Amino acid sequence: MLNTDTTRFAYVPKPSLFRMLFLASALFYCFTGSVQTQSALDGFDPNANGTVNAIVVQPDGKILIGGDFTTVLGVARNRIARLNTDGTLDTAFNPNANSTVMTIAVQSDGKVLAGGLFTTAGGQPRNRIARLDAVTGLADSFDANVNFFNTEVRAIAVQSDGKILAGGLFSSMGGQMRNNIARLDPVTGLADSWNPNAFSGEVISIAVQADGKVLAGGFFSTIGGQSRIQIARLDATTGLADSWNPIAFGGEVISIAVQADGKILACGGFTSIGGQSRFAIARLDGTTGLADSWNPNPNLPVPGYPVNSVAVQSDGKILVGGWFTFIGGQTRNRIARLDATTGLADSWNPNANNAVYSIAVQSDGKVLAGGFFTTVGGQTRNNIARLERDGSLDRSLSLAAAGVDVRATAIQPDGKVLIGGLFSTVLGVARNNIARLNADGTLDTAFNPNANGFVVSIGLQSDGKILAGGYFTTIGGQTRNRIARLDGTTGLADSFDPNANNSVQSIATQSDGKILVGGEFTSIGGQSRSRIARLDATSGLADTFSPNSNNVVDSIAVQSDGKIVAGGLFVTIGGQTRNRIARLDAVTGLADTFNPNADNEVRSVIIQSDGKILASGSFATIGGQTRNIVARLDGTTGLADSFNPNPNNGILSIAVQSDGKVLVGGSFTTIGGQNRNRLARLDAVTGAADPFDPNANSYVTSVTIQPDGKILAGGNFGNIGGQTLHDVFARLSNDAAALTTLSISKTTISMTRNGSAPQFTRITYEQSLDNGATYTPLGSGTPSLAEPVEPNDRNDVDMAAVVEKQVKALVRDASVIKTEEKTADSGSKPIEVMAPQTATYTLTGLNLPPGQNVLIRARGYYRTGYQNGSESIEEMVKVVFLGGSVSGRIVMPAGRGIKGAVVTLTPTTGPTRQVFSGPLGFYRFDDVDPGQSYTVSVSNRRFTFAPRTVFVTGIMTGIDFGMP
Repeated sequence: MLNTDTTRFAYVPKPSLFRMLFLASALFYCFTGSVQTQSALDGFDPNANGTVNAIVVQPDGKILIGGDFTTVLGVARNRIARLNTDGTLDTAFNPNANSTVMTIAVQSDGKVLAGGLFTTAGGQPRNRIARLDAVTGLADSFDANVNFFNTEVRAIAVQSDGKILAGGLFSSMGGQMRNNIARLDPVTGLADSWNPNAFSGEVISIAVQADGKVLAGGFFSTIGGQSRIQIARLDATTGLADSWNPIAFGGEVISIAVQADGKILACGGFTSIGGQSRFAIARLDGTTGLADSWNPNPNLPVPGYPVNSVAVQSDGKILVGGWFTFIGGQTRNRIARLDATTGLADSWNPNANNAVYSIAVQSDGKVLAGGFFTTVGGQTRNNIARLERDGSLDRSLSLAAAGVDVRATAIQPDGKVLIGGLFSTVLGVARNNIARLNADGTLDTAFNPNANGFVVSIGLQSDGKILAGGYFTTIGGQTRNRIARLDGTTGLADSFDPNANNSVQSIATQSDGKILVGGEFTSIGGQSRSRIARLDATSGLADTFSPNSNNVVDSIAVQSDGKIVAGGLFVTIGGQTRNRIARLDAVTGLADTFNPNADNEVRSVIIQSDGKILASGSFATIGGQTRNIVARLDGTTGLADSFNPNPNNGILSIAVQSDGKVLVGGSFTTIGGQNRNRLARLDAVTGAADPFDPNANSYVTSVTIQPDGKILAGGNFGNIGGQTLHDVFARLSNDAAALTTLSISKTTISMTRNGSAPQFTRITYEQSLDNGATYTPLGSGTPSLAEPVEPNDRNDVDMAAVVEKQVKALVRDASVIKTEEKTADSGSKPIEVMAPQTATYTLTGLNLPPGQNVLIRARGYYRTGYQNGSESIEEMVKVVFLGGSVSGRIVMPAGRGIKGAVVTLTPTTGPTRQVFSGPLGFYRFDDVDPGQSYTVSVSNRRFTFAPRTVFVTGIMTGIDFGMP
């Protein structure tokens, strides 16, 4: 099966498919390129001055674009460019093609393959196809040299063995006669013996299944030695077409994608395919090639092709772009998202004003769209745009809040942002002390709890309800003293009423749904509870958990084992002397032996994925060491490690990226050995400040990392990143991508996170067998953190120490760039770059159901906001089809299918299985365990077939049996 998370297709006015496939790699782009500033706003807006035909997201999150443009962000870039994750230009990469780029693919070593109409690229003569250096964009020695006249390369795909598939309109490539499709050696660029020989037209699209078979679409009539109309599947060794034969009539097949269950999506200009009337888009059975009932049925508003591009999200939903204005039963202008079961368009509605040719999905779930449009979602976006997961435009956030500050911040699973603090308006609309923003930064007008006092903490329940804590006495239309639960849509308070007699500073939810609270109260939930309590999620009553702190509890965090870390002003808690920080048993509330012994208040605690604990406050010693204001503690002993940023003033909020870097906000002006005003990012090991420097002019009380890596900052500032905001809230760009991979097998689920993605305190996994209508819990992932690799332990960093370029700031929905250059002495050492940390969350011992689509929902919880008293949830959904299949067709010498043949599947280990071939000779075995060899044999009274052996590696493996 093709990896549908990362494969993207595009189509341009002249019938064409842009196949985009990248393979995971271990490349590190470490200060090898610089960044070109865009506007003062962060909203992704590369502003290409010509059509964008192809978009590919690299494994490091950078974005390759190809087309007919000559400038990007006002800088000369001819037909191909690379963007950093925030939309700024990678100025080091400049291949400078002399004509249209139609397709792009990325090799596992990071080198970039480009195809199109050009004759020079990367500083070299290269006819229609070139391979470019991953850093500079210069062409290497790879030179497939397509014949010159009336030719083009429209599709490129990279096989798992590194060989390169190319399709288009040509008669020679790689030194051989090859009609419209070829396979090239990745070293020499020479064509190998694989020769499907497509006649009567071009190959516009190529996709590679997990079993290695090659799907080809276009405008041909024969390929692989068989009559195949517009679409075919080819053997990876011989290039011969197998029995799969959908036959598309009425027009080209210009884009192909493969679902998790092995079904194949095709779009283009056809009017029938797979034996059914299907206009422009259809879904085909992976064995028979027949179209199923899925039928979005787009319109054709102008002469051309209704659907030009198709991509599959990780949750199985299907993204399409083209010329249509109606699809899936709804008005949808040129881009839409379709339900994988019904084919109906959902509420996702970006609304482009002209054709969309290319779609790509980022690791964080955001969608990139390219074409020749000028507006998306009513906003100016020239030919390229990035869309939030809800379909709204990725644009700058300008809160225009009137008030003192924003303290509480929580991000919902749907990407909406809750803010709390002391303010009276948001975006010019009355909102007292609590509000919710849509993912694009606009105000959610339906949500208005209207608190009459300071909101300092916000928590999220798994059912979508919202917990708020602070100093208020009315909220959500009800009298609620210092704590309330609000409806997830309207913000109205429900019957949950713990009635605290003093402030609630911190809220955390346990995996069982119970609610932990800390603050200044001495009674809550109908019980005497001194500064810390646990509440029933239904009734709001306090349970028996009663650590009895003798002073305020500022911050609470829950470990993956359920134990509770608390920080504050107390000196006794949980029945023990514990100075300002303690760890409590989840059942009894008693303090365990963890005893860092801070000499002054601990205001924030946050737990890393490796179990270490970050603490900040007013202390000067903690964990047995001199540590001014902030420290990192061993999760077992409580001793402070070498992390020592040593700020000159307070830290009020902490956030941790998955690469281990630590963001801090507060009132400091120096930290980590550098001048950094109120907001900084610190090295994961040493605590030294890195080049990130937003330079806030007043205190920052809240720091939160969005799922896409952008940084939300709340406080009392009016200027940040050199921009006068008149706000108390800002969103800052990040110079690293948020990288997430969710791997699922029958027995194990594992999420791996790197880059700027927020690090989770805990993660839960659930499954759905009814297309997401209901979910059942599977369990929690066990967190682990791979430590950074020292330079001396790596063999892949060999950088000349001539110039070290450091991006100084990417801020406020903005890229405000400062660059320092350091010229090395002749005897200086190479620049040392550390490989980043990687956070992993694993759940084992599962027995997920085979032979059907299963939706896996992962929800990661992490502490956010002022004193880390709030909690955010990030959600990722992925569809999988567990257990492979072996399928094919049995045919007579005349090509007719043989019905009723006995087909036997014999594994290397395990039971033998048998099925009968169907009326047309097709057979299929489902729930076949990948990772071993199987022998397939056929028994028939009239004909004899030799048994065949196959190694099953993925979802679908095809084996046909035919007589010569």
